[in-house]
Amino acid sequence: MKIKNYNIIPYKLKFKNEFRTSVKSIKEKAGFKLELISENGNSALGDCCPLFEANRENVNESEILIKNLIEEIKDIEIDSIEQIQNISEKLEDVFSAQHCVSQALLNLYSKEQNKDLIDVLNLNFTDEIEANGIIGLHPVEESLEIFSDQINRGFKTIKLKIGRNRFSDDIDFLEKIRKYFSDDIKIRLDINAAWSFNEACIKLKEIAYFNIEYIEQPLNNLHELLELAANSPVNIAVDESLKNISNAEIIMNNGSIKYFVLKPMRIGRILDSIRLIRLAEEKGISVTISSSFESEIGFKNLLMLASICKNKNAHGLSTYLHLENFSSKDLFNFSEGKISILNKSIFNS
Repeated sequence: MKIKNYNIIPYKLKFKNEFRTSVKSIKEKAGFKLELISENGNSALGDCCPLFEANRENVNESEILIKNLIEEIKDIEIDSIEQIQNISEKLEDVFSAQHCVSQALLNLYSKEQNKDLIDVLNLNFTDEIEANGIIGLHPVEESLEIFSDQINRGFKTIKLKIGRNRFSDDIDFLEKIRKYFSDDIKIRLDINAAWSFNEACIKLKEIAYFNIEYIEQPLNNLHELLELAANSPVNIAVDESLKNISNAEIIMNNGSIKYFVLKPMRIGRILDSIRLIRLAEEKGISVTISSSFESEIGFKNLLMLASICKNKNAHGLSTYLHLENFSSKDLFNFSEGKISILNKSIFNS
């Protein structure tokens, strides 16, 4: 195939309510879609939506890099998935841009063959995916009301942002959850790497009492995180430290981490995310696919990756419920905390 033209389509995702974590408050998220058009008239989209904490990446930089790359490869024959990997790799460490270009090129390549993307990639998928609920950082009583609402929506697993000014308020919240709601509800915690090593050692002992499935990335430093995980009374999940295949292999070989939270927009090329999932599964590590609050185009990729995971734990796919301008009606049905894929063509973009 040959690319004859392209378009950049900016967007802003607006939150229904301000979303608060221990490190920031979020009202909107900016990104853009890349549309590639082939000489045969086929078109495909990729999503670029840099993560909040990835300060070295921003929308403007990513757009410039992608435009330069597409100009470079226009009118060049692209005839293999390996070639698409090599093209995307030229964006080096700007992973949201890698994600965008690889998604658009892979989908265009599939359309040129008149096939669905998942068939071109030779992937098996499940058409039902469990999703976890998510609650931002709010006063305890407000958080309890949101928790109750998410239980009523059918969520069996809920992720809680913690990191209130007083740790005793986080503990109060957990105590009330376990007092008023079923113990069958799985609880995940996320502190957004805000603790020190000594602080984490103390606080994890208190948190362990509440039967927590895992806590995401309590520390920023990977070496300290692995040391903490080796002796932690609560399972530690790696999130921000999961950046590429080489980095993931270091974590897997350490043996102390049993949960990966994989954000495809951070990993970059789609095939790298697929490879990382398979490597983790071989090591007995459970993978949670997690949204970065991307558009419906990026969300298609999340759905595909979650659908190919062999573990049946809940994935971080309910973030779209927090957004005003996100339409899911043509992608999936949502009921009782589960996403039902309408058909395999929804993975195409």
